Amino acid sequence: MLDDWQHERLRAGSGTEAIAKASKLLSQILNRAEALELIVRNPARTLQRPKHTPRPVRPATAMQVEQIRESLMKFDRGGEAAFVSFLAYVGPRPMEALALNWSDIRGNRAIINKALSDGELKSTKTLKHRTVTIPEPVVQDLREWRLASGRMDGLVWRRFDGRAWRQHDYDHWRARRFRPAATHAGLADFVPYDLRHTAASLLIAASRPVTEVAAQLGHSAAESTRTYQHLIDEYRGQPIRSIDGLIRDARAAKKRASA
Repeated sequence: MLDDWQHERLRAGSGTEAIAKASKLLSQILNRAEALELIVRNPARTLQRPKHTPRPVRPATAMQVEQIRESLMKFDRGGEAAFVSFLAYVGPRPMEALALNWSDIRGNRAIINKALSDGELKSTKTLKHRTVTIPEPVVQDLREWRLASGRMDGLVWRRFDGRAWRQHDYDHWRARRFRPAATHAGLADFVPYDLRHTAASLLIAASRPVTEVAAQLGHSAAESTRTYQHLIDEYRGQPIRSIDGLIRDARAAKKRASA
């Protein structure tokens, strides 16, 4: 039964790290049950845990991001499209973006100092605060969303009842809204977290130093180099493009294609 449960989660798209954590917790529970002589032995003790394989780094193109945004514009008065815009062009972790307050945004800068954990505000993954740069087109997206939502303060993205997203809200949105939009844009097996790679690729295309890429995304320079070395090599010697320009060009091309 445990083998079937684990394989079913893998087929449903759960990550190996999440499955390993769930299996560990289950084994601890069953250890306790064995100690209390409620069961003869702990069947999870011999369960083969799936090996963790990092997801490949697959940045979406700015054009693909715009296709995703177009698919989501019809929902929530453009709030979901603005959410994708912020993830793809600024590069926070999704739960960091969902913890963002309007007071954290100051012009073309935003302070990332917390993250959501099933509806509760917690520290960021690195336990550090950072200030990120927001491209001008995304600043405009946020202005439009703020006016459309009628919310001048509080969380930038929240549930219909005004509360912070819970994990099941995010999982539902990812499966029911984001996945079909990403698939339509030619991005199969693509999740919102992957949009961080798009932000990194745009920074690298703009010839920003790896230390700046790391500071924007919230990890070490060594991790940025290790994760994005192939992108650094790919863009070496290519014409330098501004991030604002790349976004505007993609939006103009999408508008022409839709005309």
